[in-house]
Parts: sequence; C-alpha cells; structure tokens
Amino acid sequence: VNYGGTVEQWCSIYIENEKANPIYYAKSLKINGKTLTTAVIETSTKINAYAFYNCQSLTNVTIGDSVTSIGEYAFYGCTGLTSLTIPNSVTSIDSGAFGGCSNISGTVVLPASITSVPYAIFNGCSKITGITLPEKTTKSSFTTGVGDKYTIIPLHQSCDVSTNAN
Repeated sequence: VNYGGTVEQWCSIYIENEKANPIYYAKSLKINGKTLTTAVIETSTKINAYAFYNCQSLTNVTIGDSVTSIGEYAFYGCTGLTSLTIPNSVTSIDSGAFGGCSNISGTVVLPASITSVPYAIFNGCSKITGITLPEKTTKSSFTTGVGDKYTIIPLHQSCDVSTNAN
C-alpha cells in the first residue's frame, strides 16, 4: 500500500473494519514510496480505529502529547513493535488497540488519565511481563493473552501478568 500523504493524515482516515484497511492484506504501509517502520504521531489528536491494523513492518511508534484517543484495533497485529509508551495526554484507548502485538515486551505503563481499561487491549501480547495501571481504573479484569484474564490492581502499581489471577 502506498499512501501519498503523511502518517498524521493516515491516522485520521475512517476505516470501517480490518478488512477495509488495505494494510490488512499488504502487511505494510508505504508513505510516499518509503516503507513505514517508524510512525511519529505528533500533531493528531486521535489515532483512528484500524489505522495500522496488521502493519507488520512497523517497528517503532512515537505517540505525541497531542494524542488523546487511540481507536479500537488501531495497532492490532503490529508484530514488529517491541515496546510501547503511551503519553499522559491519552484519555481513551479502545478495545484491542494493541492486541496481537506479540513482540511488545517488558512492562507497559497505562497513563493516569485512563479510567477504564478496555477489553482485550493486550490480547496476544504474551511477552508483556507487567502492566502499571492507573489509580482510578474501573474495569475489574482484562485480557492480556489469548483467553487469560488478570485482575487489575487499581493502586497505580504494577500488575504481574505472568500468573493467572483466576
């Protein structure tokens, strides 16, 4: 897929579902002829649903302080991603946003501005070893790995995801 605009413009395109996104089939995105491996999103306020769905060429994402929401399945299947930093400006993350990002590892910190952890946010991210959760989290459990549910510890502490809390 070759897109003639910018990464910021790509983030704002409405995509109805994963199969409506050409990246679903191509597994990569070219911006002006160059394969996208690093996405820097500095001026957009929203990363729309399915924006980078299955973009396996993506290895690094910088989410700037202007971003306040990340749509459902926005980065689903981005198997090239190995780490994730979500800025405090993000107040909303929808279901499955980082699901299938099987190479994200280490501890992921959800910003204090998040009050609800969406379903399957890290589904299939088996290399994540911990999740630091915001104090005011309202959901009692969430899916990190395929079919595994873990209890949220809503005290701004790390939640060990290596053991099943059920």
